[in-house]
Amino acid sequence: MTFLKDKDWQFPIRELGDKVYQSFSSMRAEKFQISLGAIMKDWHFLLLIWDRLQIEHKRRLEALEERRSLGKKIITQQEDSELTRKFMHNSSLVHLDTEDFLMHAKILLDRVVILTKEFFTDKIVRKGKEPYDGFTRFRSWLVDEKHSSLILDVELVKYLRFNVDWYDKLQYARDKLIVHMKGYYIDSLREQDKRMIIGRARPKFYNDRNIIDWHKVVDLPDLNELMDGITDFLYFYDKHFTQMLEKSN
Repeated sequence: MTFLKDKDWQFPIRELGDKVYQSFSSMRAEKFQISLGAIMKDWHFLLLIWDRLQIEHKRRLEALEERRSLGKKIITQQEDSELTRKFMHNSSLVHLDTEDFLMHAKILLDRVVILTKEFFTDKIVRKGKEPYDGFTRFRSWLVDEKHSSLILDVELVKYLRFNVDWYDKLQYARDKLIVHMKGYYIDSLREQDKRMIIGRARPKFYNDRNIIDWHKVVDLPDLNELMDGITDFLYFYDKHFTQMLEKSN
C-alpha cells in the first residue's frame, strides 16, 4: 500500500486560459497568462514533491521491514549502523517533503487569489470594495455575513463556504505546526495500515513531579484528501470563471 495514491496531474485550469484572449485585450490576456503561469509552477512543484514522497515512503518501509526481518540475527555494528542510517534518512526526507508540500499548496492557493483579485474583483464584489489578500483572509472576507450585501458572485462564495473544509486543515498545519509554531514540539511519525501518519507531538509539563509527558499529537493533513480538495477547487474555478466571461461577452 502506497502512502500517496497515483493521480492525474493535468493542470485543471485550461478553458479559462484560452477564454481570456476572447474577453480581454491582448496585453491584459498576456498579463493573465503570466499570473496563471505562477500557479502552474507551484502545481508542478507539488507533482515533483508527490513523486518524491511516494519513493521515500516506499524506501522507508523497505528499510523498516529489513530491520524487522533480522529478528535475533546477529549482525555487525557496521551493518546495524547502515540499516539505521538508511531508515532515519528516509524518515527525514518524508518529513521534509511533507512540509514542502504543505507550504507550496498554500502558496498555490495564495497565487490563485492574486489572479482573482487582479482580473475578476469587479465581478465578485461591488465597485469600490475588495477582499483581502491571501487565501485565508480572502475566503474569510467573502463568506463573512456582514459582507453579504457587497457580494456579486454568489456561486463563488457558496463554494468557498461549503466545499473547502480541507483548507482549514492546511491552514492550521502550515500556520501553527510549521511556520509560526509556538512552544515545544517534536516530530511524530507512526504507522497505520502500512502508511505513515505524520504529526507534531506537544508536551505537557508536570512541574510538581519534574517530568514531561509527550501525550498530545496533532496530525498533519492527509495529503491525498488535501490534493483532491485543491484539484476540485481548481476545476470549479476554471469552469466558473470561463462561464462568467462567456456571459459577459
